[in-house]
Amino acid sequence: MIALLAEAHLETLHRLAQLPAGTRVGVASDAVETAHNLEHSIANAALPNIVLVGACPAEGAGLGRLVRRVDVVVCSSLAAERVRQLAAPSVQVMIDDRALDPRAIEMLAAVLVRQNGDSAPAAPPAGRERPNARPSDARTPRHSTSRSTTRGIGAR
Repeated sequence: MIALLAEAHLETLHRLAQLPAGTRVGVASDAVETAHNLEHSIANAALPNIVLVGACPAEGAGLGRLVRRVDVVVCSSLAAERVRQLAAPSVQVMIDDRALDPRAIEMLAAVLVRQNGDSAPAAPPAGRERPNARPSDARTPRHSTSRSTTRGIGAR
């Protein structure tokens, strides 16, 4: 398993850093693991101006308690509607959607190539054929069509 999309976007961290000192921030997401990963990401940024109150899933009683204790909720767009239903109008909803960016795709490709033992050849770009492409003759014996051909295949 490869964890991608677990960190807060830099844009979100930048917006959080712009908030007034003492701003209470909560995190909500559709999945509890995503909420906790995002919470840890924000905590690791060590922004001195915010107080991280906690994280919870977008469904359940915990969200109602969380939105009553915070000034800002960081959540996915899927969770935002539920947050807005429960939060007071003064609570700011900050959207932080997980999306694959080019850096995440490159990281995934590097991990997959390493797991494959660097033995897999790079695929040619779509729609282009390799310059020296020819049908593979790896399964075709390089013998004449004599009795040695059938004996040679079994002996390999």
